[in-house]
Amino acid sequence: MEWLQDLSDSATQYGALAFLLLYLVVATLPMPRWPLTVAAGAAFGFVKGVAIALIVSFLGASCAFLASRYLFRQGVQKMIKRRPKLKAVDEAIRDGGWRAVALLQMSPAVPFGLQNYFLGASRVKMRSYLIGTALTGLPSTLIYVGAGAGGRMLSSFDSGMKWVGLGVGIAVTVGLSWWISRLAKRRLAASA
Repeated sequence: MEWLQDLSDSATQYGALAFLLLYLVVATLPMPRWPLTVAAGAAFGFVKGVAIALIVSFLGASCAFLASRYLFRQGVQKMIKRRPKLKAVDEAIRDGGWRAVALLQMSPAVPFGLQNYFLGASRVKMRSYLIGTALTGLPSTLIYVGAGAGGRMLSSFDSGMKWVGLGVGIAVTVGLSWWISRLAKRRLAASA
């Protein structure tokens, strides 16, 4: 756990800007951003880590949405018009507004990075996208930043307490993840 403290010291003194830029790039690309969300908690602590992760992740997701909207949308919309099922999904997302965006983003079926590009190419309004994305980003950010901040805190404990804290942290993370995915599935089933 000493490496977490070293990461924290380095990020705080020299690399905060580099970390933020790297996080923004990763949040814009269709790839997992959770390792950097955990690192934000380890490097900056819980409160600052949540603020940083929420802001940078939201900015990255918005960049992906806008890139998809203005670079790929025409080609995707042509493909959608030829496939009735995709057309129905596109219309349902548009008509569902921010609720449809929130439910889609709470679903673990499609990775978050890909969802941003899919939603950008869809007919969903940007306002609906921004509201849905802002609302659904908080739970996962709290979990991942909490895991990173918890790891940072554990590094100061003696070895027996580290195992207890790690066990509690893992149990809470698994429980919250299960609850959120169950809630998302229930809401998706209700809206179908």
